[in-house]
Amino acid sequence: MALKTILVHLANDEDHVGRMEVAKGLARAYDAFLTALFITHPGDTLKHIPGRGVSPVFLEEAFESANRRARELEGEFSDYCTRENIPHEWVVADSEHLETIARHAHAADLVIVTRPTDQNLEDRVRIRMAEELVLSSGLPILALPPGFGGEWLPKHVLIAWKPTREAVRAVRDALPLIETADKVIVASIKPSAEDAVSTLEVMQYLRRQGANVESIDMPEKDSVADTLLAIAESHECNLIVAGAYGHSRLREVFLGGVTRGLMRHSTVPLLLSH
Repeated sequence: MALKTILVHLANDEDHVGRMEVAKGLARAYDAFLTALFITHPGDTLKHIPGRGVSPVFLEEAFESANRRARELEGEFSDYCTRENIPHEWVVADSEHLETIARHAHAADLVIVTRPTDQNLEDRVRIRMAEELVLSSGLPILALPPGFGGEWLPKHVLIAWKPTREAVRAVRDALPLIETADKVIVASIKPSAEDAVSTLEVMQYLRRQGANVESIDMPEKDSVADTLLAIAESHECNLIVAGAYGHSRLREVFLGGVTRGLMRHSTVPLLLSH
């Protein structure tokens, strides 16, 4: 799969500039069309926050502030893309975030969002947006850590490997980023004999794609997510590729736990696929 259309979620939040910078860098590096989707809706979950969503004054002020920021950012975005010869589109929508992103994602190869900080009530309500997008859009989601921004390209990539449909899909979806990385690590946690065979096979597959690949087998320590994050840190990986969730209830609980752990604690971007 070529990376030819990127969709970046923008809103009037602290990390919207960082997401836009990452998206512009990827679009330039991969010669991709870039769609910036600025959603002015104050937030899908504000109605669930006591004293916040019930205030018409708060909602009106938030809406006006978001529209003002959208107008300010549009010129900067268009000027940059024109200067760098990046084909682009600027879209403004006033509707529910998850539903709107999923709708526009149908015509994209990659969706860029920021995961919440999980430091306050709003974050705890919104924490599942990136995860739910994986399920609802059918596309890979690049989830950036809070505060992450600037030009970014994957140099050292960590693949969380298990012979499951979700992991296979994640590897395929991440191929454009894997192929251009300096190093790719295929990590298996508590691998069985079957896992070892599949790890060797996926490494051979990636080498045929031109990737520089090595493998790591690790015992599980505190949790699968913590073990993966420790590997990423020790090998200076700046992208983690992982399958999200499963089909059966048991697999969803297991993989969902890993996904949630990565989402809450990763300090590097995550590429999640279902």
